[in-house]
Amino acid sequence: MAKLKSEKHHWWPRCVSRHWVGDDRMTGRMAPDGKVVRSNPQQFGVIRNAHHIKLGKAPEESSVWDSSFEGEFDKADGSFPMLLDWLMSVEHDRAGVFEPKEATDDQISTLVECATSLAVRGPRNRESCVALAERVRGPLQGRERNTIIGANMQRSQRLIADTIGVSGKFAVLLSRDREFIFGDGFFHNLLCVVNPPHNPKMLVPLTPTMAVVVTRPSAYRTSPDSSRI
Repeated sequence: MAKLKSEKHHWWPRCVSRHWVGDDRMTGRMAPDGKVVRSNPQQFGVIRNAHHIKLGKAPEESSVWDSSFEGEFDKADGSFPMLLDWLMSVEHDRAGVFEPKEATDDQISTLVECATSLAVRGPRNRESCVALAERVRGPLQGRERNTIIGANMQRSQRLIADTIGVSGKFAVLLSRDREFIFGDGFFHNLLCVVNPPHNPKMLVPLTPTMAVVVTRPSAYRTSPDSSRI
């Protein structure tokens, strides 16, 4: 088996990061200690080997069991530009009013795939995937920590996106006066998912003025096919 090469993996796609650039042409985030970190939008959200699972004992040692699930996010990463173009083209005439809009199954599927990828890859979910191990063993470091995270999150993208499918409730939220914030803990109830989730919920900011709601309640009133979002 070929050696698994070291790679830089994005939990925050470049095409999304471009919408969060400030006057200094940098993208910012707030660290858990409250410190604001500014970085180039092309490098924002990068974690080395975030989606690799390496089981060799030494840092540079390969194993026949090494694997990567980076490909799980290819569909989402390839669809983000189209998703943003579509959502920003949705007409919104009256402030503060929910208006039903038409959406195809392909558009809804893309929305679910992309929103799910941000929840799964984000720092909040990564921390939840190692929380139990660190509660039992204490703080972990380096390769061992990343391996535990990867092992616990590798199936989450498909479990969540396929469970939601094109069923559920979807909304696009637009803000003209205030900005949304995308942090390590944007709202969702999809932490360390290892089984198909019940009642999944997400509120995902995609730009400072636009967020999407994706949820599949256990029971809800259906809408006509022409009123999807």
